[in-house]
Amino acid sequence: MEIRRGNNSIIQKKKINLTNLPLYDDEKVRFAIRLLRKQIDDSFVSHFDYISYVLKEQKDVNIKISSYIKNSGCISDCKKLKSQLKQVGLQTYYVSCKANGFSNPAGDLLVKEAHTFLVYPSLRNNKLYFTIFDPGFRIDNIIQFYDTQDSCEISYLIEGMAKVIYCENSNYPYRLIVNRRINYKHQISLANIQWDFNPYYQTINITQFNKQLYQAMFCLKLMNYPKDINKYICIRSKILERYIEIYTPRKNQKWFYDDLALLTKEQLKNLFEQYFIDAGLTTKQLTNFIRNLFLLVHHSDIYVNKVINPKVIEDYRLGNNLNR
Repeated sequence: MEIRRGNNSIIQKKKINLTNLPLYDDEKVRFAIRLLRKQIDDSFVSHFDYISYVLKEQKDVNIKISSYIKNSGCISDCKKLKSQLKQVGLQTYYVSCKANGFSNPAGDLLVKEAHTFLVYPSLRNNKLYFTIFDPGFRIDNIIQFYDTQDSCEISYLIEGMAKVIYCENSNYPYRLIVNRRINYKHQISLANIQWDFNPYYQTINITQFNKQLYQAMFCLKLMNYPKDINKYICIRSKILERYIEIYTPRKNQKWFYDDLALLTKEQLKNLFEQYFIDAGLTTKQLTNFIRNLFLLVHHSDIYVNKVINPKVIEDYRLGNNLNR
């Protein structure tokens, strides 16, 4: 199966072989839930890594895009968890969802599908049974359902819930519904998230799938998800508005690109270093961030022209933007 995106790139999918499936293994799944929760706790996202690839390193033919999207979010989280689950005997697949609120309307129409989670198919009570692992959206429990049936609700973010419903749609026969989300200030807010998906097809060439998403991203983020809320950090850059903002439980600060462009790399490092120390992030993570930030504040126009789709920019200028 192929889905053509708005820029004529292709989302490639392959039908999952649902014959000779393993019997559902409750013990392995319980262990897998612990791996899921650890992956969520250890998660680190940095969209800024992509800047180097676009503005500098892509000139080197030996540089692989996979090196620069290894902390991209839901896909990179799924990659890491998929490898761990395979080691304990659970074969999972990437399943991508129809875009809904990933970007603005033009961006969602462009990328067609955005969010990705893992699906583990098995046989339970002689019936096809699906288990979803979603580290990227920080759903710290599994969602399970029999073929052509709804799942039970699971608790999500204290008073919230997540659930899968069967829709009887040939292209997207299931929908994942979530009624809470966490914003960039780590505050829980109401949400109406509806991701349509097809668990019978796996998304392949996941690195290229991931790369295309940046064309609809007008906000780049660096975030961690620590158990200790005092170590939380979110840095987000509104590229089209040319500013960067940092949020921690102690401080919220904002700088415009023109002001940051007056600073050397060493001065930028001094400006952000304590934030990274307080968040428990590494020197390497700080160094990578400063390298990418320096490139962005000096060459943001080039980044915008090379990466962000013009229709997404036009839609953004009309006021269709997100504040997550």
